[in-house]
Amino acid sequence: MNILALDASGIYVSAAVLKDDKIVGDMAICNGLVHSSSLLPMIEQVLSLTGMRVQDMEAFAVTVGPGSFTGVRIGVCTAKGLAQNGEKPCVPVNTLEALAYTITADSSVICPIMDARREQVYTAVFDGERKQILEPQATGITELLEELKKLGRDVIFCGEGTPVFRSIIEAQLGAKAHFAPAHLNYTRAASVAQLAAKAFEKGQWVSCFELDALYLRKPQAEREYERKAAL
Repeated sequence: MNILALDASGIYVSAAVLKDDKIVGDMAICNGLVHSSSLLPMIEQVLSLTGMRVQDMEAFAVTVGPGSFTGVRIGVCTAKGLAQNGEKPCVPVNTLEALAYTITADSSVICPIMDARREQVYTAVFDGERKQILEPQATGITELLEELKKLGRDVIFCGEGTPVFRSIIEAQLGAKAHFAPAHLNYTRAASVAQLAAKAFEKGQWVSCFELDALYLRKPQAEREYERKAAL
C-alpha cells in the first residue's frame, strides 16, 4: 500500500512516504512556523526522491490535532486537496497517538504533551502497548500531574511540551518521571504513515470531504471574543 503522510501540527513540519508497508521517505524541518510555505515543497521533494507521484498514493494520512490551530489547518487542508483530485481516502491520525507511537515502554505509561499555552497542555496517556488510558484533552499541567500520581506508575513524557514543563514535572513526580530523548519529542510523519496503514486496514478512513480537524478547545481569538461579549 502507498500512503503519503503529513504533519504540521507542531513546531516541526514533516512528510513521509510508505510504500508496500515500508517507509521509503521521511523528511522533517523545524525552521519557525512557516509550514504554509514549507509543506508543499517538502511533499514534492520526498515524492521525487522516492520515485513516487501523488497519483501513486492509495491514501493520504495527516495529523488532525491537537496542536497549533494554524498548523493543523494547513496539514488537513493540504491532505484534503491532494486526496480530492483523485478521490482518494484520507486517514486522520491523532497527534498525541503519533507521538506515543515512537516510545517503547514496559510497566511505564506514556504521556505525550504539547504546550497549549497559559500553563495548559494537550495530552493523553497510553499504556506500554499504546492503549489509551486517558483520552485526549486540553488541561492544566498541575491537573495532569495529579491524575498521573493516582496511577502510581512510572511515566515517560514525550512531545514538544516536555522541555517547557520538565522542571514542574520533576518537582511533582520525582523519580517516577522519565523523559524521551530530544529526537522523539516531535511528531514524525513516518509514525503517522504506519498508524494510518493499520487504521486503513480496519476501515478507519474518511473521504476528503469528511476529513476534519481536532482542536480540543476553541481558538484564542474566539475565546477572547466570547469573554468580552460576556462582560
